[in-house]
Amino acid sequence: MTAPRSGSVSESAALVLQKVNVFTQLQDLGRFGAASMGLTQGGVVDATSARLANALVDNEPTALLLEIGLGAVQFRAIGSVTVAVTGAAMPVFLNGQRYERYQSMQLQHGDQLEIGYSKAGVRCYLAVGGGFLVTPVLGSCATVLREGVGGINGQPLQSGTALTVAARPASTTSTVIRLPSVRSVDYQFQLKAKAMQNIPFVAGAQQAELGAAILARFQQNVYQVQPMSDRMGMRLRGAALPVASQALLSEGICLGAIQLPADGQPIVMLNDHQTIGGYPKIGAVTRLGVNALGQCRPGNLLRFVEVSQQQAVEQARAHELWLSTLEQQIRG
Repeated sequence: MTAPRSGSVSESAALVLQKVNVFTQLQDLGRFGAASMGLTQGGVVDATSARLANALVDNEPTALLLEIGLGAVQFRAIGSVTVAVTGAAMPVFLNGQRYERYQSMQLQHGDQLEIGYSKAGVRCYLAVGGGFLVTPVLGSCATVLREGVGGINGQPLQSGTALTVAARPASTTSTVIRLPSVRSVDYQFQLKAKAMQNIPFVAGAQQAELGAAILARFQQNVYQVQPMSDRMGMRLRGAALPVASQALLSEGICLGAIQLPADGQPIVMLNDHQTIGGYPKIGAVTRLGVNALGQCRPGNLLRFVEVSQQQAVEQARAHELWLSTLEQQIRG
């Protein structure tokens, strides 16, 4: 949550959830340092889109916002609320009038905000100026429903709930803040029904036991995202890999870990993944790859491309430089 700056503070405001689904959750960048207690990191799946949403309403990157899966949600403003919507291509309507994503908009008391069904991608992010006011659990407000932590008492959000917006200095301008025109707002959401996504990954600890042939076949395969996918893991289907049954001791699992169960169909661990597991792991998808996977919907096709640890680090540094520079440009 962003701390208020000095100056006059705006009156209390809130966003009432008029229509929500189970895929609408309060999330921040995640909960870290609690894995030893069996608590996963949670947090936004597409961290890039979440950070851009917060930048557009002048929040810190860590501010609490709403992750909305698939769309078809409605909100009503109490007081004056600045909002921005980024991520998946969901149509946005303010009092029935179409409003573009990737820009700030000022809601006045009683205004109605509607987000329709996604046309591409899976998750959009709705940030409010000041962030939502929620008590952290172990340093984060990220919701993990399986563990019953974060958000509002660790429970699914309910229609009729009013989410309080943290107080912040009263706005002295109604200027709309948009992304600079130097880059398309849909830089990673060109996801048609059969679009092919290349997902970078780093080979993992069990690659020697699995063998070079399986690693090669894994990269040659084309996988289709399955309907059973969720925030815990992305289930894929392609040509089955010949994985020999192994009795492995359970060990820690990281975000993006690619597990190979006995049926030879990979499962990629997403933000609500369990903290330990015993399936062999062929590798781990990079954080940028997780961003892209988080926007893949059932039926999307993807292929895995191996990168070295050094390449993964360099890609992450380049992306962070681009993103932090863009955040600065947005804030002016």
